[in-house]
Amino acid sequence: MLKTIFRPRRPHFKLLLPSSGCTVAVQRTPTRREGRRLTYATNALAFAAPPPTQAHSTPPSLPQPGSPPEQFPPSALRHLKSLLKSFKETGQKSHALQAYEVSVNLAPLLSDRAYSHSATLQILSSDTPQIAIDHLRLSYELGVPLKFATFDCVCQKLASIDRWDLVLATVQEATDQGIPVNKVMLNWIAKVSLETKDYAQLQAILQEFSDHGVRPTRWTFHLMLTGAIRNRDLVRAEQVLQEMKNHGIPIDAKTHARIAEAYKNIGVDDTVEEHAVAALPELSPGLQVHVLNCLMRGHMDNKHVDRAVRLLSLFEPKSVEIIIEVMFGAGGVHRMADTTTQPYPQPLPNPPSPNASTFAIFMHHCSHQRNLSRALQLLQCMISQGVAPTDHTVKTLVQTCFSCGRTDLAVQLVAGTCKSGEANPRIHFDPIHPGRWPKQDFQVHVPGMSPSILVFNALLQGILPRQGVNGATHVIKLMGMNGIKPNERTLDLILCHLHFVDRAGPRTLFRQLYTLAGPDLQPTEKHLRIIARSIQRQEEYLLHGRGWDSLKSFVANRKVPEHRRTGTSGPFNRFAGLTLPIFRDYQKLAEPFLQHLESRDVKPDPETIALRIRHEAVIKMDMEAAAEVFQIMLARGITPNAYHYAALMEGYALQGDTDGAEKVLKTARSESVVPNVALYTIIITAYCRRGQPYKALQVFGKMVDEGIQPDVPSIDAVASAFYAVGHNRMAKKVLISLWPYIQPFPSRLRSLPVLELAWHLRSQHHRPRNTAVRTSNEERHGMHLKLVELMKEWQQVARTSEPVCWSEVKEELANEYTS
Repeated sequence: MLKTIFRPRRPHFKLLLPSSGCTVAVQRTPTRREGRRLTYATNALAFAAPPPTQAHSTPPSLPQPGSPPEQFPPSALRHLKSLLKSFKETGQKSHALQAYEVSVNLAPLLSDRAYSHSATLQILSSDTPQIAIDHLRLSYELGVPLKFATFDCVCQKLASIDRWDLVLATVQEATDQGIPVNKVMLNWIAKVSLETKDYAQLQAILQEFSDHGVRPTRWTFHLMLTGAIRNRDLVRAEQVLQEMKNHGIPIDAKTHARIAEAYKNIGVDDTVEEHAVAALPELSPGLQVHVLNCLMRGHMDNKHVDRAVRLLSLFEPKSVEIIIEVMFGAGGVHRMADTTTQPYPQPLPNPPSPNASTFAIFMHHCSHQRNLSRALQLLQCMISQGVAPTDHTVKTLVQTCFSCGRTDLAVQLVAGTCKSGEANPRIHFDPIHPGRWPKQDFQVHVPGMSPSILVFNALLQGILPRQGVNGATHVIKLMGMNGIKPNERTLDLILCHLHFVDRAGPRTLFRQLYTLAGPDLQPTEKHLRIIARSIQRQEEYLLHGRGWDSLKSFVANRKVPEHRRTGTSGPFNRFAGLTLPIFRDYQKLAEPFLQHLESRDVKPDPETIALRIRHEAVIKMDMEAAAEVFQIMLARGITPNAYHYAALMEGYALQGDTDGAEKVLKTARSESVVPNVALYTIIITAYCRRGQPYKALQVFGKMVDEGIQPDVPSIDAVASAFYAVGHNRMAKKVLISLWPYIQPFPSRLRSLPVLELAWHLRSQHHRPRNTAVRTSNEERHGMHLKLVELMKEWQQVARTSEPVCWSEVKEELANEYTS
């Protein structure tokens, strides 16, 4: 069975060789007639919100609007914004008209469209860009409608700050003013659909083009293609390519670039990489770098450092020497030649130089290696080459400082990006860094940089493990001081912390999701998956127990009541077919989120499919069903990763089937999955359940010989193997002997019984395992109060109203203290 299951033959695109592309001229003919309302706008405004920002690479986008021809005096701009606010609240234009007529600076707005266009651009550059739409509307009401070029500039600016809801509102305003629907408008709608992950609307965009008698462009199909691949829907992607061909638009180098960019959502594919590299000579230097960055990021995510470094050979050699030195040490170029078995046959005719995202990819690797000096080395080299740092650079450095234990430097970096003056002195950062500040300032100068959600999310990620919910509340408060709203990633971090560290129950997680999500912050598949994982953890405890004593019965024979079981009756495209239990209304609470995802045709991502595999293998202990789900994933073209193989291995380990678990590990190796400490720990657990502690110790030794650093769970698993067969003295000896892999053994603990000693070891792990977490009512009430403070701060910063469909369920949660 293993041969047929674990030898994936993933489908891939059958693409033509790159051919020369074409450009399409856009002609706009504004009129004053009443515009037709677009179907999409009404449906999408309910949940339109910015998506998580890409961490390491930003694709080349539409040109940014130019600088205004005339500068509005600051006092006049303030006056104009005040008038626009009044117009928005009252809808009366008479007051604004009178103010325009008597003001020297505002009077030209009644006759000079170029002057009005300049004012629009200045409003977009202010701290309230959203009122630019009110300016467009007021100009129309006063009889001075602006041309569509201004609307396009507004869309570009709003897109650059991820305000996709406002982009959609701008397009709707253009149609309301009678501007004929054109290809640029419809492409903006397609872009909004892509970025807000409304794949159902994105699929229907061709019908919008047809309804308005507009011919779609290459950009239209590229947006549709990107959306299909991001949504893990290769069948739809093939259909898009065929539709593109039917419209007379051939596949070109940019098409291959788009596929390579989006494919990181599915996994590394050699065919996609081959086509993308072959297309590089026909791309612009900026797009060449973007494609290479996407490919390298995919390899780094899969721990294939050699393959990522191999792609560096396509850059200008001297510009990447320092990166190779950092990755391979002294003599890196020669060592790279030794480790690269299949170098690219020939370099690019005009090799590009790396940009800030390229350096950020390898700085991120330094963060995982906990090597701050190498990250700073890359930063210094980047600056010496004239590459300006970006907010991605600062974000990566903040993460690296936290991973290396330099909280002071991380907080100082974030403080350096904030506004100067009395509004944000360093004293506001004291609650999250009460200690001394470094004597020498550690700042990275980013031209024109303002406080960024990327940087603050990195700060939150570092503060949560150290200060918990209280620290998160202070970070959210700092966001509000700097005019930053939390996004989906912010909510991800908080829910993950509550689940993995604070061990919050599903009801507590649901309460946070209902309270913190809203129209401007969409619930995502990951949010729901965190809660489903918490429910799965409860089921696992009921079935298999927890702690060393549970290992003495090698085969679980407990039963879970039907109302507490997760089911698999739903269609696979709906959250991988998982149906949450009816226990404590879990199913009812999840339904609005599931309906939201289903309405947007969001397909299950690899992590959700891994959760389904784990349900079949660990909860139901049905390895054949788990193998079937694995095959469904392969048929969708998704690359299996360590999580998928770990779920299968856990199923075999629970049954004491060491051969099955080791065969899965062997298959994972053959599919280029780099074994890690978690996979070896599962093998150790398998021998533990089989009652073979010395075999478990041999596996531990093999792991160490391969250069894999042991962690707390792996040492705990080895010791538990001896305890399970009654060798308590040997279990204690193993704990003491292996403890130095984590930290020096505290001699004061030597006299403790083995179970207490194991408890102290687990306390050194940031995510304790195999321990039943029991909290008193007082502790739970304390956590509730902390979360209430967090929710209050969040709602004050976000300032959003909640969807009506959630209010009824949320009312039931309002006064609930138990988790």
